[in-house]
Order: sequence, then structure tokens, then C-alpha cells
Amino acid sequence: MISRIWRQIEGFDLDYRPRSYFWPLGLREHLMATVKGGLRREMLAAIDEGSAADSRVIEILARASLPDHLRKAMGRIHPMCMGGEYLPDLHENEVEIARITVASVTADVIAVRARRDGGKFAYRMVDEHESEYRIRPERSDAPLCMFELIRLIENAGPDGPTLPVLRMNRAGGSDWDDLRAFITVSSPFYPELESWYDRYLSLWIEVQRGHRRPQHTRRSAPGQGELFAHDDTKGA
Repeated sequence: MISRIWRQIEGFDLDYRPRSYFWPLGLREHLMATVKGGLRREMLAAIDEGSAADSRVIEILARASLPDHLRKAMGRIHPMCMGGEYLPDLHENEVEIARITVASVTADVIAVRARRDGGKFAYRMVDEHESEYRIRPERSDAPLCMFELIRLIENAGPDGPTLPVLRMNRAGGSDWDDLRAFITVSSPFYPELESWYDRYLSLWIEVQRGHRRPQHTRRSAPGQGELFAHDDTKGA
């Protein structure tokens, strides 16, 4: 469940809602919404528009999925190079709207995806281990606002992809400082999402290690009460 410490985070537009997840999109948004491999996405982001980069290299980097022999070749370089490459293929008319990257040996990725479903947007959460996630909402009439996306991620069942992962790694002996960089949440459609999560997870770690006391603020969530029905009000 989403921790109530989100209420302490200021300076972000939680009501922000992208106009669409589909065309017309900029080239960078399109690539970040369709390319599965984490390393390939980083390499594409580092290539300047109009650069003299080899077009054949760009063509490989920009593929949504790699053939199995190329995935295996990347894994032989280092297991982290495989991060995201084993996500399920995108459905037709589907894009990735957010990504949770875990700094594990194989750079595991969990993706939130959206597709057109008649006049609505349909959502699913997938990872590289064929896990089954329960999410809410499964559909919406318009793109999610930023807080609705955060709520979807944090309330995903059976186990959320952020705080439970940090708890598990802490129980396994990870140092608190190492946990700060263990999870990254990013999105091509929500420019503030990564910074918001950096603050959220850092605050949670500070509270857990006793460096900060949770504040009992009453800041309301964007939208109406139903949106925040699953807030975790029993602890930080």
C-alpha cells in the first residue's frame, strides 16, 4: 500500500495528466515507450539528434524487442545488460507509461503499460518473471493523472514493486544507504515521476531507520475520496 508519507512531499504537480499516450509523440517519447531493454534505452537517450551515429547501430538499439541470440550476447557481456530485454512483448497499440527498475544483478524491470481499448485506456503491469499483478484501475476514460499512476503502482497486488522490495532487501542484509539507489521509477509521459519517487523512497528510508518521524498531515489526494481509498494510514 502507498505510505502516508507521500503527504509530506511538496513541489510536485500530482494532478498532471498527459494529453495522450499515443501519437503524435516525439521521437524520444516513442522510443522510451516502446523499447524494452534498459541499456538500449540509455544508449538511445545519449545519442544526439542529427549525430553521425551508425544508422545500423541505431536500428538495433531502437527495436522494441531483440532476437534471442542478441539478448544472450548482451547477457554474456554482463547480466545487467539484459535488464528489460525479457519483458513480454508489447500488445498492438500498447506503450509503456512507467518503469520500475531494480538494481539487482540482472537489473530487473517492472513495466506499467497502456493500450487503446475502444474509447478507453486499458492498463497492465508486467515483469520479466511472468508475475501476475492486480492493479487498479484496469481502465480509464482519460490518461491517468500522476497521482493515479502512483496509486496504481503502489497498490499493485499481491506485493507492490517498491516498498516491499526495499523491505525484503533490508531483511536480507542490505545497508540503508545502498537501498537509496536500489529502485528507480521513471516515465516518458510523466516528467516529474522519477524525482517524486526519489523523494518518496528516500523519506521512507529516513523514517524506517529512525532519522525522521512520520508527520500526521492531512493533505488530500488529487481527485475525490475514491482515488485514495487504499491509503495506508496505519504506518509510514
